[in-house]
Amino acid sequence: MSYKAILLDRDGVINRERGHVRSVNDFEMLPGVGKAIAELNKRGVKVALVTNQSGLARGLLTPIQLNAIHEEMNRQLALKGASLDGIFISPWHPDLTLKGGVKKWLGEHEDRKPGVGMLKKALEKFGVASSEAAMVGDSGKDRDAARLMNIDFFGVRSSKSDEISDEDRLFDGLDEVVEFLISQGHV
Repeated sequence: MSYKAILLDRDGVINRERGHVRSVNDFEMLPGVGKAIAELNKRGVKVALVTNQSGLARGLLTPIQLNAIHEEMNRQLALKGASLDGIFISPWHPDLTLKGGVKKWLGEHEDRKPGVGMLKKALEKFGVASSEAAMVGDSGKDRDAARLMNIDFFGVRSSKSDEISDEDRLFDGLDEVVEFLISQGHV
C-alpha cells in the first residue's frame, strides 16, 4: 500500500507538547520534523495538519494568535524545504458551560477529534480515499479518529501516548514514522 496523503496532529507530533501553545514564543518544532515532511513532499505525498485547538474555545488565544503560530510553523518548515498542503483546525470544546469560554465554539462538533470532520475535509481536498491515507498522532483521540475513517494510524511518543495501546505502532517521532514508511514502500 502506497499512501497518497499523511494527516498529522500538531502538538506532540510537529511541536513540543506544552499544554496550550498560546504564542509564537511557545512554539518549538521537534527535531527531524522538517526533514520528514520535506521527504514526504519530495515523494509527492500530500501532508495536512489536522489539529484540535480548544484553546480558541477556552479563550486562551485568538484566531489571529493561532494564525501567527501556524505562520511560524510554516516558516520553520520552509527553512527545511518542507511545506504543508493543508491546515485544518477544530476550535471546539465539548463543554457548553465552560467558564470563560467562547460560546460560538462550545459544544460537540464532528471536527473535534475523535470526530472525523477534519480528516474528511483533508481527504476531500486532496481527492484521496481513506485507504490511501495514514494518520500520525500522539493520543487516543487521534487514533480513534483514524480508525473511524479506516485510515492507518501511526503513533508517536508524548505525554499523551499512554492513551495508545501496545498493539498500535508507536515511534519516537515523526522522522521515525517517515523512515518506516519509506522502508516499507508505503511512500
